[in-house]
Amino acid sequence: MTPWKEPTASCVSSSRSTLGATKERPMKNLGKELRRLRGLLARARTVRIVTHLSPDADGISACLALRLALVELGKTADVLVVDPIPGNCWFLPGCDRIVQSRSHLPPPDLIFSLDAGEPGLLAPAYDPEQDKTIPLVNVDHHLTNTLFGTVNLVDPEAGASCELLYTVIGRLGADITAEIATCLLAGLVSDTQAFRTANTTPHTLRVAADLMQRGAPLKTVVAEILESKPLAWFRLMGLVFADLRSMGPLVWAEVTPSMRLATGARPEDVDGIANLLSTVREAEVTVLFKVSDDGTVKVSVRTKGRVNAADLCMPFGGGGHARAAGCTLVGPSPAASKDRFLSAAKEALEKAGETVGAATERAARTGV
Repeated sequence: MTPWKEPTASCVSSSRSTLGATKERPMKNLGKELRRLRGLLARARTVRIVTHLSPDADGISACLALRLALVELGKTADVLVVDPIPGNCWFLPGCDRIVQSRSHLPPPDLIFSLDAGEPGLLAPAYDPEQDKTIPLVNVDHHLTNTLFGTVNLVDPEAGASCELLYTVIGRLGADITAEIATCLLAGLVSDTQAFRTANTTPHTLRVAADLMQRGAPLKTVVAEILESKPLAWFRLMGLVFADLRSMGPLVWAEVTPSMRLATGARPEDVDGIANLLSTVREAEVTVLFKVSDDGTVKVSVRTKGRVNAADLCMPFGGGGHARAAGCTLVGPSPAASKDRFLSAAKEALEKAGETVGAATERAARTGV
């Protein structure tokens, strides 16, 4: 296997942006953070790896890649994911080794949190009270990450958490095998939509090229991650886009429990709708509301530059990236929750100089 070497124009350049004025960006101190990580790893025999609730392919892929690397380094490592595993991840090496209950695992000496911006997104796989004495390594690429770890390896300009993890695994001295490379490439393909989104950088492409040289099959990864949808997904799309709504540059849609029931769609079948919605030409901000059975509403936001998606979601307890973010709304009713968020989106657009008119009954009737 080709020895690992950081691609040129490394992601730890001093020109990287910073987050907040009170905390130094850990990626500007990668050496110090990795020294602390190496110390924790040297003392750890058993490692637990977790990711955020409702995991996506970047989170799952990162967990699987890290488990393989830690096992290679002589550690006992387990991936704990309580929520259902997305169907597009089952082809990944080691996916069948994921554990879905804490009761089946020994107490860890060290915990890795991957692709999560704050610890509340990790429950119940990680419990801040129950696990407070266990060192926590926070590896993430979200702009709104709260730096909650004992060690924080966070770079908001990485195209995916898997891009950042590529550097971490290499610096730890693990061999990036074809299996690890496949997992890491899957995370890159997922979060950049096959290298098409604004978070794709030259470094992202250099990492992807190295992963392919190490045996990751790009064609297979793209097909499995992005191009393999169940029939229920298409039936759900029909219902969602038949009820598309708009207010000028603000376009939104919703997925309700009745829609899922009528089409036989699973919760994971909602994945990808927000990205597809963002392709509406006339839209500056697109919003997908996913209504749960208990009335809570998960929100996925995509923007095209005039509005910061993370800033829009943060007052609602969410976060993410400048162009893609999310939050969860809890209110007296789903309708009230959606109205509250749409008012905030409209206000953000108007502050950005956009003209937002009255809502259409259905965007489908207006040609949007």
